[in-house]
Amino acid sequence: MASSVAIDPVVTLCPPNHNWRIKVRVVRLWIADGFAGENKPASMELILLDQHGGKIQATVRKLMFRKWGEQFVEGNVYIITFFHLIPNLGAYRPTDHAFRILFNPKTKIIPAESSIIPRWGFSLKDSSQLNDDGFQTEYLVATSEERTYVKDDIVTKMMLLEISDDKGKLECALFGEYVQIVLDYLSSNPLEKPVVVLQLAKLKSFRGKNVLQNVMKASRIIFNPEVAEAESLMDRISGLNMQPNQPVGHIISPNPSVPIFEDFMNNYPKKTICALNETTEDGLFIVYGTVVGLLQDDLWWYFACKCHKAVTFDDGLYFCPGCCKHVMNVSARYKIKLEVFDGTDSGNFLLFDSDAHHLIKKSCKDMLGNLKDPKSAEITPLMEEQLVGKELLFRVEKKSNIFFPV
Repeated sequence: MASSVAIDPVVTLCPPNHNWRIKVRVVRLWIADGFAGENKPASMELILLDQHGGKIQATVRKLMFRKWGEQFVEGNVYIITFFHLIPNLGAYRPTDHAFRILFNPKTKIIPAESSIIPRWGFSLKDSSQLNDDGFQTEYLVATSEERTYVKDDIVTKMMLLEISDDKGKLECALFGEYVQIVLDYLSSNPLEKPVVVLQLAKLKSFRGKNVLQNVMKASRIIFNPEVAEAESLMDRISGLNMQPNQPVGHIISPNPSVPIFEDFMNNYPKKTICALNETTEDGLFIVYGTVVGLLQDDLWWYFACKCHKAVTFDDGLYFCPGCCKHVMNVSARYKIKLEVFDGTDSGNFLLFDSDAHHLIKKSCKDMLGNLKDPKSAEITPLMEEQLVGKELLFRVEKKSNIFFPV
């Protein structure tokens, strides 16, 4: 008599054992972009869910695309055996599992079926739990106009949503293709106030309050999902008076851009450096001051990934802690610590090259080419010449006693 092979719960997965056997549904699948402008995928990312509710992220690296790239379909169930487990590191991790699956040439994948593994794998939270990582199901009560956001000469669509449940309201910032998803839905349902699930979103602090934001490629927006939680939410809010500032379907066109000066002056509180040093509040502020000196306590330039995170050299390869993987293409970037005085006090502002380039007009590569010893930590004369003595308007993010222009 044949005996069934045991299935391991996802929650029990941990190294160094490789001989695991899991039965999971692919609840989310996306392709991570390549680097250095390459129009090629870097990896396939999957969120896997088992019948016990355990979730784990899995990665198919570029070298494994030919073997596994076309094997997976979002929504389908598979039995997966023999794979590596690596630490689940990096910012905004899509699952709370301590490890992540990495497929290897010996991994085996068998299509399967299951009626007890949920389709979506939602981990729903209400507005009173905003300090927790995870997903959010909310009631869409208003949208802003569609806008374009300009940074580093790249124009990106942007939209702010106001979503609410029976315990409060929350702002949600959408970027890129996610704006069009909302526009397409609302153009077909202009008077509806739908229940919306924003899955795999990140929670960020902005001007002292939490704001949800989509993650490019990974996030998913679902309107009026056929799940019990959506029906329960509609029942709970049916007697509440939730009046938006404008109708949900009201979209202003054509698309206005947000000028930098207007964005600075109208959207952020203004403070003196003295007030910043005295306040215990972290956040974004506008400061006007004079650069009186440059500070340098470490190497002013570094190698960075496409995501702008500094990389480390690991076993002959560059490792990006932000992307949590080895990367092939890196670029030289720089940072400058400014001492700024505004008549009330002085503060240290950390300026990265994406902003410093507007003042110095030189890339890191240009400045390194003029140095006899690129490994020198000395500040270049060009930095002092172009920055010291300048009166500037800063938008700074305060974290402890360091101010980061953003």
